[in-house]
Amino acid sequence: MRTPTITPLAVRRAVAALGVTAVTAALLAVGLVQASAARAADVDAGTDVALASAGATVTASGQEVAGKWGPDQATDGDTTTRWSSNTADDANITVELAQPATIDHVVIYWEDACAAKYKLQVSNDGTTFTDATGTTAPTCATKDTETLTKVDASTPYRYVRMQGIDRTPIGGQKYGMSLYEFQVWDGPEPVASTSTADGLTPKPQNLTVHGDAAPFELTSTARIVAPVALQQSATFLATTLRASTGFDLPVVADGAADGDIVFMAGDIGGFSDQDEAYGLESDSAGVTLTASTEHGAFDAVQTLLQLLPAFDQSATVVQTDWSVPSVSITDAPRFAYRGVMLDSARSFQTVDEVKSFLNEMAQFKLSVLHLHLADDQGWRIQITNDGKVAGDPIDYSLLTKVSGATGMTMDGYRNELGHTGFYTQAQYRDIVQYAADRQITVIPEIDAPSHTNAALHAIPQLNTANTQPGTDAGGTTPANGTGDVGYSTLDANSDVTWTFMTHVLTQLAAMTPGDYIDVGGDESAVTPAADYKTFITKSVQIVHDLGKQAIGWNEAAVGGVGTGDGIQYWTGGTSDTLNAIKNQGAKLIASRGSSAYLDMKYNSKTPIGLTWAGTGDFDKYYDWDPASVVQDNGANLPDSDLLGVEGPM
Repeated sequence: MRTPTITPLAVRRAVAALGVTAVTAALLAVGLVQASAARAADVDAGTDVALASAGATVTASGQEVAGKWGPDQATDGDTTTRWSSNTADDANITVELAQPATIDHVVIYWEDACAAKYKLQVSNDGTTFTDATGTTAPTCATKDTETLTKVDASTPYRYVRMQGIDRTPIGGQKYGMSLYEFQVWDGPEPVASTSTADGLTPKPQNLTVHGDAAPFELTSTARIVAPVALQQSATFLATTLRASTGFDLPVVADGAADGDIVFMAGDIGGFSDQDEAYGLESDSAGVTLTASTEHGAFDAVQTLLQLLPAFDQSATVVQTDWSVPSVSITDAPRFAYRGVMLDSARSFQTVDEVKSFLNEMAQFKLSVLHLHLADDQGWRIQITNDGKVAGDPIDYSLLTKVSGATGMTMDGYRNELGHTGFYTQAQYRDIVQYAADRQITVIPEIDAPSHTNAALHAIPQLNTANTQPGTDAGGTTPANGTGDVGYSTLDANSDVTWTFMTHVLTQLAAMTPGDYIDVGGDESAVTPAADYKTFITKSVQIVHDLGKQAIGWNEAAVGGVGTGDGIQYWTGGTSDTLNAIKNQGAKLIASRGSSAYLDMKYNSKTPIGLTWAGTGDFDKYYDWDPASVVQDNGANLPDSDLLGVEGPM
């Protein structure tokens, strides 16, 4: 799940820990491009990384705006943040290394307002600078690489300066010189290997690339050999590859020979207690996939598909060399629960769109689809009147008849409004089975007691004395398609509320074979605290009575959760969540907004996305430890206290 933060000293260790060739090129400035280094699994040799161990500092002659675009942003490893100089043609920025070092080259990532002309200078006392290059006229918005041509390349220097000579006019006006990164290197930069094994996502725990060995070549005579216990995964592989390769790829139970892909049932050394553990061995004679369960075998299939050429899932035949590099892999996930939440309530996704989403999930070995089926804006799952208890006054068909036709009405991206619609029970069962065929469990969520405006809009009987926001002349809550939250609530003290909740959750549980039903519980701003606790406690008990475990957002930790239930932490304080874990037997699902929500913008200029949890690119979302999200007296939780992780949208 996690790679440690990459620092100059840690580069070689971090990449070596992934089981591949060590990084030996040293970036001397603090401005290490973290994401690139983390991705670069196999690099050309350079010089010793220890020169960069203590980092560097950076100063500048000034900055364009006080408190903004400072020089520290030129060495922060982020090519979306920048230093912008004061408005002087002779502005400069200087990197002071931790100790004098020989300089192989300098890299500047220029912004649109770059220097029209500049030169590099070096010094060992920080006062007297010597020109190290001639005058350079860079191209703005590009990567600029310079070597020190006017000084002895073997002489160590402690200070490296970009000395401006002139600024670039934009629209007839000169602004400060602006650059994203100012990097000083003592050797070649990391260069990613061309091996497809380096692109495996997620990275296997143990990976050895046999670079000198011949690859496996899949041909038209190949078979897929698998014992009966693993033939579901074998058939999935065959079906996927037949379309793109044009090969017959028959699935047989025995008789493996050279040129075949072979499944073997067995435990994996070091992972014998993990259901999803698998091994993959490939060489010129064939590919062997080993696992003790279908889920492990399916994960092995996804790794094999990533090792094959990019068009292996094409619906039409592709003419290419269907080769697999020679590798040895053993792997198992840190957590069994690896989820994504899809919000169909605010804007509906069709069955085909959900299936496409499941296909993407399967490629990255994700195991849970959290399906958000009801919210203020819409109700997306058919609930019938079958099985109603005596005296139940509700017509449940109104949920989709009325609130299946509502959605977000506020302007979205390019003024596209929220889509409307709903899943019939047959369609929902089809989605659940499609997911199961890809080793993905569907967990449905009916969010309550808040986020219930769509239910209150559809069902008149639910609008009792303590519901909010109140009714109109028709006796129901008006539809609300805005993005507002926290304004709606069901009535925890009304009998009809519990008739409704029991009927809905009973039907949902009957068509959901997985272990979990999600009762929501977030953002109940207008529900009195005592009523909220009552509501969550009763909801959890209904789920337990149906033979399922309950999941709720971290606000729900105050009510009724017990052994094996899940608390999904997303924001706010952690004390109630910690109490539910330590004292009630609940398990954590780590979905902290600032590191897990998938719909945040990469930066302020990203056209699509939200910012309530901040912004962040690859490194921020990659470099976090789920066990640190909720801490116990400053210590991370043990992995045994976590169900796993989820990226909501």
